[in-house]
Amino acid sequence: MAVLESIKDFFHFLDLNDLTYVVLIVMLFILPRILSRFGLPAGLGAFVLGFISANILEIFSDSEVIPVFATLGISSLFLYAGLELDFDELKKNSKPLTQHLIFRGTIIVLITALLKYLTHFNWQISALIALALVTPSTGFILDTLPSTKLNGEQKNWVKNMAIAAEILALLLLLMFQSETPLKLLLSVATIIILLFTLPLIFHWVSRRIAIKSPGADFSFLLLLAVATGTLTKKLGAYYLVGAFLVGFTVNFYEKNISKNPKEEFEKTAKFFASFFMPFYFFYAGLRLDQDVMSLHALLIGLALLVLLVPIRLGTLVLHRKYFMHESLQQSLPIATSLLPTLVFGLVMVDLLKFSGLTHNYVLGALIYYTIFVTLLPSIILKFLLRRQDLVEETFSGINPPDSKL
Repeated sequence: MAVLESIKDFFHFLDLNDLTYVVLIVMLFILPRILSRFGLPAGLGAFVLGFISANILEIFSDSEVIPVFATLGISSLFLYAGLELDFDELKKNSKPLTQHLIFRGTIIVLITALLKYLTHFNWQISALIALALVTPSTGFILDTLPSTKLNGEQKNWVKNMAIAAEILALLLLLMFQSETPLKLLLSVATIIILLFTLPLIFHWVSRRIAIKSPGADFSFLLLLAVATGTLTKKLGAYYLVGAFLVGFTVNFYEKNISKNPKEEFEKTAKFFASFFMPFYFFYAGLRLDQDVMSLHALLIGLALLVLLVPIRLGTLVLHRKYFMHESLQQSLPIATSLLPTLVFGLVMVDLLKFSGLTHNYVLGALIYYTIFVTLLPSIILKFLLRRQDLVEETFSGINPPDSKL
């Protein structure tokens, strides 16, 4: 306790001046990286630091800088996700990806219906909880994918399936947040207008401004992602849809609207996301009240983990076994890598607060579940790689049909 009091006194002495933020940046970029060597992802490390800062050290809660950096972080992450789309690859694997999305959509609908039946939550809150429980965090997964021991084909499938699942989740989020048919119509009309106007805007910037000021096109791209994200946030879909839509548009029309290759935008967006995303995780922890993290919430979170992880792994493994005739040795690591829900889980918790959910134990359960399910892949992938022979033997009785795709 004496150590914590000393740290608290030190930060209060600095009084949120420039030096304080230098210390914060060092904390966010060094401590989580150190913790990641012990199996704790850097994003979770930043989240824990935010929680400790607000609830134990009582610092940074009134900062006006951190929310801005957090907005830049979430916007640049989903901008990068939109730029990362490989349309040729998605088209090539459209059939298995479509089947996967049908299974995933069915699970979301079933969880939503079950929650509405078992609780007093309305369908909107039930649907947001369902999205939080099963939607993989694409940006987080893509960032950690290179450090895994998956082979090239497995990494490619993880990337494509995560992106496809994210697109489905963003579409469902836009629909779920439209409380009335009129609001849904307004949301759809807004997206259609953006799809037509964004290429024109970026084409004009690329031809008129970027030629005279090299590099200005990406600066404008990031600004556009934040502005569009703010617009979709007003529609109830947070920054995710707008930022992703900007990346998607530039990706789709890149040959016609910019002289810079898409790879340059991807590298720059990834750099921005890697710098600013720790602030988003830190800010998420900063806004979390310690009353939310109760024992009741922990028990529910563990129950959700025990119930949903086998379902999420099993549906994907069986789909790839029956429809793609793929061995468990190939499919289980793919399914495991798609488990983390860190970014989407935290975003859904925010949206649930805005939607009027006042049950702290539900929010806490979702956060506990998000933390545990994000930690799982790094823990069990090693086991899977070492014990594939045992797993193969366990499921050997399940044989795929002889028919081919």
